[in-house]
Amino acid sequence: MPILVRLFYTLHILFVSALPFTPLSSFAFLAKNDKDYFKYDNDTSNALYIFSQDHATHLEELVNFHRQIMLEYDKSFGYKLYGKTNVVFTSYRNQVANAFATLYPFNTNVYYSGGTSLVDDMAETSWSKGLIIHEMGHLYQLNPSEGFGDFTRRIFGTYLFFVYPIIPIPLFPQPNIILPTLLLEGNSVLNESRFQNGGRLYSGAARAVFYRLLKENLLDETRLLNAHLSFPYSAEKYLIGGYYNLYLANKFGIDKTNQFFKVHGQHYFLPIILNSTFKEHFGKSFSQTISDFLDSYREEASLQVASNFTNNPNIKILAKSQIKSLMNSDQENIFFMINSDGRRENQIASINKKTLQVSLVNSDLPNGKLFILNNEYYSATSSTSRSQDETFYSLWGKNRSFLEEYKYKDVNDIRAATQLYFDVNKSFTSPRLFLKKYSDNADNSDNSDLGDVNSRAILDDTGNAYFFKQKENKRVLYRFNQNGTGNDKTEELCEYDGHYGRLIDVNKPKNLIYFIAATKYGESLFACNGKNHSFSRLSPLDTIANASLIDDNRFLIAEFSPDGYIYHIITVTETPTSPAAYEYAWDKDNHSPPAVTPSATIPLPQEEISSYHMLPAMRLSNWNMHYSKKNRTTGSTTETKLVAQFSDPLQQNHLFAEGVFNNQNIDAAYQRYFHSNSINHFSLTYLNEKYILNWFSTLHLYQNYYNRENSILPASPLSSDRNKLAIEAGVILPYEILPHFILTIKPTISYIHEYETGYYEKYLSLLLKKSRSGPLSLFPYELLQFHLEGRQNYQGKEAATEIGSMIALPWESFLALEGEYHYANQISTTFGVPIEDSSNPALIASVGKTVPGDRSNKAFHGLRGGIALSTVINYGAYYRKFFLSVRRFGPRILSNYLYHNYHYHYDYQTDKEFGGGITLDLLLAHTFPLKLNMDYVRRVSDKNETVRFTIGGNI
Repeated sequence: MPILVRLFYTLHILFVSALPFTPLSSFAFLAKNDKDYFKYDNDTSNALYIFSQDHATHLEELVNFHRQIMLEYDKSFGYKLYGKTNVVFTSYRNQVANAFATLYPFNTNVYYSGGTSLVDDMAETSWSKGLIIHEMGHLYQLNPSEGFGDFTRRIFGTYLFFVYPIIPIPLFPQPNIILPTLLLEGNSVLNESRFQNGGRLYSGAARAVFYRLLKENLLDETRLLNAHLSFPYSAEKYLIGGYYNLYLANKFGIDKTNQFFKVHGQHYFLPIILNSTFKEHFGKSFSQTISDFLDSYREEASLQVASNFTNNPNIKILAKSQIKSLMNSDQENIFFMINSDGRRENQIASINKKTLQVSLVNSDLPNGKLFILNNEYYSATSSTSRSQDETFYSLWGKNRSFLEEYKYKDVNDIRAATQLYFDVNKSFTSPRLFLKKYSDNADNSDNSDLGDVNSRAILDDTGNAYFFKQKENKRVLYRFNQNGTGNDKTEELCEYDGHYGRLIDVNKPKNLIYFIAATKYGESLFACNGKNHSFSRLSPLDTIANASLIDDNRFLIAEFSPDGYIYHIITVTETPTSPAAYEYAWDKDNHSPPAVTPSATIPLPQEEISSYHMLPAMRLSNWNMHYSKKNRTTGSTTETKLVAQFSDPLQQNHLFAEGVFNNQNIDAAYQRYFHSNSINHFSLTYLNEKYILNWFSTLHLYQNYYNRENSILPASPLSSDRNKLAIEAGVILPYEILPHFILTIKPTISYIHEYETGYYEKYLSLLLKKSRSGPLSLFPYELLQFHLEGRQNYQGKEAATEIGSMIALPWESFLALEGEYHYANQISTTFGVPIEDSSNPALIASVGKTVPGDRSNKAFHGLRGGIALSTVINYGAYYRKFFLSVRRFGPRILSNYLYHNYHYHYDYQTDKEFGGGITLDLLLAHTFPLKLNMDYVRRVSDKNETVRFTIGGNI
């Protein structure tokens, strides 16, 4: 479960649950216009399985494995999950290399089918089973079903926190939601590795990262707690967190380690404080366990062999990168993707094998293995269609183009008129490998199904394929000979103990197959001799993340370092030895839960499988009540608000209900001057997000009645002159009309009936936006947007248009330019403020110009031109106990020039504004990044000032 998913859901609960619902407060996780889904409602395991027909052949195996993991977790975590769990196996229109777990709006696991690109990194035998083990662990971590949290779920549904007037400190019904990533993801990495399916604790890459950072004395409690901006970023928490949870499991046992979440799940006040829970459960504070954990590995980590890049004349650094990318080569060059600082677009690096000259070209290609076809680079990866109705693997080219021939194919290699690829539509359980050989006739080709494999595959110069398969705890290297016959077609070359091995190159004349595999202290470069089936290690380094053959004696390698991946040349030094095998307690424990076998499966009754329909599947997600009271000189105002949300498990349609009761009680001394008003507002909103065209409709009912003396009864709520009825309907259509340019159109129409009359209101928002950011960008390095809004009702017309751009300058500085035009011929207009759509705030803050309300037959025209200069200060302050950290900040100065006049008048006015602001990259509760913008602007003419706060946004 990536941190961005946890962030979205946490902020969603934090801000949406405490405020009135809006038609846009939802999160759709399926492709638009997705396939039909079916459901299997199983009361035995208290789960609702929702699946596409794409998974019909594997459903029985997946359901039975899911049942078995739930039974094991019930015992190991010490509780059963509250309520029915939604288990979603998405269709092949969603080829995403991920999965996630959430409590909001219901207990839900969502599994995607695009894991082929991660087969080497995960070191797992089965992608689908690995997902189930990992994500089910998250549901158990987050959802201890006892105490106050259980009570609030049963009454109100899922909420992050409650704040009551008599209790100034918030109560967290699900306190484990804000646990640091080290504990949540690390625990799931521990559990994913103990069910005879491999896992990241068997990965040499994970050990290389852990030991290198520990050897450099970069690890301490503060770093491990916080989602910092130091390499290797969030991956560090998964990998080192896995080893930390392994340390706890070795010392206290698996079950006690898992049952920490049950104990901490009762800490409803200030759950960010961990030491008390650790002392209660483990007998040691969290700080002490972290210190002991690092000390226990420090001596072994010191034995890791890694390059010293500081003032070392023997190492010529050819490239640096913050991203990991597969290498490819032809006869002359080695080429791959890099991003040197993570704050700009990717580059294609090409290194000449003879001269070692490096060529760098900026590229908008997504990260993946590169191929050259028709003199153009293509990246083998998964990406989303322009209409957002599909995410799929292909060869993706520049400007978001892709090759139709390779759609649904995760291309492993292309060489010798041969394609080698995973058919992603057949690879949910394990990667299914195919070889496609083109004959002399370009229209003819032969397809060979090489079956399920457990690694990415490569070709040699004659078109033979090489791949690993997992046989229990052994890694076996195979060669598929295109010209072989019968049993000679597939040949077993080498075998070693372990789950980790990544093929990188082949030296066909020497019959050597090169691969990265585990060492005792990390990962390194190995060779398998195809003739005598022997192994040799080719470098003493334990930090080789990738490599490509230059000649018989030299390799270009990507070496892991605390600053990123460093590309340089090494010379082969052969040592006869096999890869290391990692072994853990559960590998020797016969009582560990076995992998699910066909004999352990329970057939699914076909009569219990039915079609999934959105509307009947809707149910109450959560509801809450908010009460406030304000006292003024003239009297008091009380407001009571009831809000509720209904959703279906696939989050394709939603119903938001709200009731607001506002009572203004005037004191006796002022009743002769003022009314005592009571205003009731009821609204019901339906939102449909299943299709490319999202649509929503809202019904509003306002009741307004009053009295001047307490002895006089209010007017009837049904009185027509006291009520207002409003009906609103609209659509939202986002579409990528040009490469990287997304056009979002939102037209709405409303009918309002009040005081025995009715009128229509029309509204249109049109946003065309191109925004591109690097993985570490605070501000986009490329931004261009055009925003148009307009509204017409019985009061008149109003329209605004804005065009803005952000230009990246040297030294991580940025220049923002913005122009705005506003027209209005209705009352109460403020120039410089969006009419309605605040989802895309202006780039540059402005005080604006307030238009006088009494200006019959006078239209208002306003122009604004703005400029801002920003820079990024990469300095942060992280804390162990305080809930808020600063990762970096971006100060700015800004200025606006204003011009406005009134129709039929020759008079016009100009004005200027000056100000400054800052963007803070904050970290809440060690884990959740939040971008907060603060701006101060002062208008010159009247010294009017404004301070603007926004969360997120462009700048």
